[in-house]
Amino acid sequence: MTISIKRGPRKNRRHIPSPIVVYANWFQFGASKRLVQPRVESRMLLSVHRGSGTVHINGQTYPARCGSWFFLPWAHAIEYAADASDPFFVGGIHIIPDHAPGIPVRNRVAHGSGDALAGVPYRRDADLPFGRGLRQGSFEPGRGRLNALIHYLIESFQTERPEGNKQRRAAEWLLEEISINLKQAPSSGSEILSPSLFRLETYIRQNLNRPLTIPILAKVANCSVAGIHRMFQLVRKQTPANWVAAQRTERAAHLLRTTSLPVQEVAKEVGIEDPFQFSRFFKRHTSYSPRSYRQRQGIL
Repeated sequence: MTISIKRGPRKNRRHIPSPIVVYANWFQFGASKRLVQPRVESRMLLSVHRGSGTVHINGQTYPARCGSWFFLPWAHAIEYAADASDPFFVGGIHIIPDHAPGIPVRNRVAHGSGDALAGVPYRRDADLPFGRGLRQGSFEPGRGRLNALIHYLIESFQTERPEGNKQRRAAEWLLEEISINLKQAPSSGSEILSPSLFRLETYIRQNLNRPLTIPILAKVANCSVAGIHRMFQLVRKQTPANWVAAQRTERAAHLLRTTSLPVQEVAKEVGIEDPFQFSRFFKRHTSYSPRSYRQRQGIL
């Protein structure tokens, strides 16, 4: 049996936005480097993959550390300010929420009101599943679907410059993953780290080779020992000691994968002088000894 669907007059039909990825790239900032973009006509997913700094979005300042992402509003103003000792390495994926079908896609974004693409009628903002405002969240660097998708899309634009339908599928896929990320961590959509916790986490990442006792961390954050525990339990849902251990494990695993440093040197880089203690620590957190973990990575 054939079912015929009677469509109403065209003017009564609901317009369905047609999002598309028009550009994607990586950018490594220099120490203390600042970059200002006064008006960017896209919804950009900005993700931080190494280092730290701050971003000023439409007049508001946000910490930007490794593992954080921001989905920026249409026509946003942004200023990047990289950390002096550990400048961030970021990815940017630009989506036009509604690009008129049939119009050739130009793989670039309007930056500033004087740009030839600024204000063109076939590139428009639109309602997305999670609204039109700023959204932010976090991902595990080197892990997870959102992180993998970001890398895939940016590398695709760096090598093959995908066109047409692939760019539209990429936008739909990315928007879906952002929605999933927000649902899995409801607080991430509006979470803004306090200056104390941001300063503390930056200090920890930059000093993993040193003792990091709770009293030392309390002094860095300018709060009490009890306050340190409250901050981590509230935001990270774990004790500060466990969070520090996770950072040390991640740094050690990175060094074992990407360098030929002896295991005892890797141990010192993460603040553990005794290589036997380091081996027990690493196995407890990864289920592998340092040497067996390195052997599993293969060679370049």
